[in-house]
Amino acid sequence: MKYLLTGIVLLLFVLFLHSCQREITALNTASAQGSLQAANGDCLPKTVSGTYTATKPLNDSNFIEVSVNVQAAGTYTIATDTVNGFSFKTTGTFSSTGTTTVRLKGTGTPAAAGTANFTVSYGATTCRIAITVVPLGAPSSQANFTLVGSGGGCSVTPEGNYIKDSTLNTTNRVGVQVNVTSVGTYSITTNTVNGYTFSGTGTFSTTGTQTVYLQGSGKPQAAKADNFTVTAGSSTCTFSITVTAGAPSAATFTLAGSPNGCGNFSVQGTYQAGTALGSSNTVTFGVNVTVPGSYTISTNTANGVSFSRTGSFSTTGAQTVVLNGSGTPAAAGNTSFTVTAGSSTCTFSVTVASTPPPPTGTGTYLPLTLNSWWSYNWTDNSGSVQPDSLELRNRSTFSYNGKTYTRTSMFSQRWFNDTLNFAKVGNDYYLYLDDIANSYLDFYADSTNPKGTEVIVLKDNMPAGSVWNSTPYTVWSGGAQFQHRYQTRQLTVNTSEVVNGVTYQNVIWAQVAMQIYEPALSGFKDFYIYDFYFAKDIGIIKQMAYPHGLPQYFDYLWELRNYKVF
Repeated sequence: MKYLLTGIVLLLFVLFLHSCQREITALNTASAQGSLQAANGDCLPKTVSGTYTATKPLNDSNFIEVSVNVQAAGTYTIATDTVNGFSFKTTGTFSSTGTTTVRLKGTGTPAAAGTANFTVSYGATTCRIAITVVPLGAPSSQANFTLVGSGGGCSVTPEGNYIKDSTLNTTNRVGVQVNVTSVGTYSITTNTVNGYTFSGTGTFSTTGTQTVYLQGSGKPQAAKADNFTVTAGSSTCTFSITVTAGAPSAATFTLAGSPNGCGNFSVQGTYQAGTALGSSNTVTFGVNVTVPGSYTISTNTANGVSFSRTGSFSTTGAQTVVLNGSGTPAAAGNTSFTVTAGSSTCTFSVTVASTPPPPTGTGTYLPLTLNSWWSYNWTDNSGSVQPDSLELRNRSTFSYNGKTYTRTSMFSQRWFNDTLNFAKVGNDYYLYLDDIANSYLDFYADSTNPKGTEVIVLKDNMPAGSVWNSTPYTVWSGGAQFQHRYQTRQLTVNTSEVVNGVTYQNVIWAQVAMQIYEPALSGFKDFYIYDFYFAKDIGIIKQMAYPHGLPQYFDYLWELRNYKVF
């Protein structure tokens, strides 16, 4: 009986534990309750991290963080839709209530450059977030900049009409002035007020004061004046947007200078035949407003280009208005436009350049200025072409053997990533090999000298047919020791070369041969060949590698697609 009672007690205890465990498990797997929105319906703060580049897969640096108002603990799934080939998602457990921040990991590969508008969903609530995908070859490091007016009112230009219960569209944006001190990517956001927000990400390719546009998203919920705070790193400023109950009445105004040349006129941006206009391409002129209200001002389309603007005047009197350009100039020359606003007209002209301005004429065949970059098509030995899949970018400098070298990062979607080291002394161009195991282009550094090896790859004052050798050094491979050197042959100078449909002038073709000493021949023999094509003031426009005597069996081919020399 004693053992029977003991067994019954143990059985009941086990059943009790099992019941408790079931209850705990049930509690742990219950779905959390919460919202992406505050009590007034505004979306809670959200931020974008990482650089998003067309055709580059996302990595751990690509994520968004959203604030969640947790009302009941439990498990959760928060995700976005898939836009332009990538998306964001996270799962987990909220252990307590209140406002918290969660990180959504990005996955996928952006298919094309442009703005991707995502909808973040959690339960029955949604919020929107915009992410800019930059072209391959655009700067990938973060820019250094401040907001003009930081600590106070922004220098801002609102665009579009803001109407209660009307979802914002592409006309609803604000132009914010920034002062850029170093080029790179940027991410600028505002808080969410009255159901809508503004944000923008992209790339600054030049320094100085410029305007960046933040796209509006969401739906204003009440007719009132809304005060926004713009945030970019530690820099902040404020601006105001007025939401109307219905479509605002039309303003009454005239164009300064009407019906002749537009008054107080100025043109912003660079205009080049065949180059699409961007956010920097604007025109500014004067207007005289007698009755505030909404306006739409536009020009005719001439030479493939037009200018327009929709917005609201809040005050009367003389003021200026900025029209945004769109389209692609078809031809070079002076292009005339007529501005129309109701019955008022005025005219102005814009000069379109025939070709992009050349880089500063330094005369160098390999620009080493910091932040300069080049992107290339990559063709492998199967003939498969990967557009814009290789990038070179000048990052920093260092000193070695009395020379100032530039570190050039190499990013490849098809190959390993590496860092190249180039220097120019007089008319000689040096490549410094500091990595024995994984050297650029399979060049071998001196395995007996830990400091590395220097190779002259180009002499821009030497005629065609010139040949020179590097100093021989020792390489260990497969347990054997070899004498090794590089021989450079300057095959052609000051010729033209067509790459990807573009004709480059002042090109030097330099062939660098990897050579190994052959005792039986009492001399060095070619083992592998690298063909470089250098264009004056541009850099490497083409590069090919192949076994000696077998160029038809090349391992890879680079061909220049885009570049920017600073």
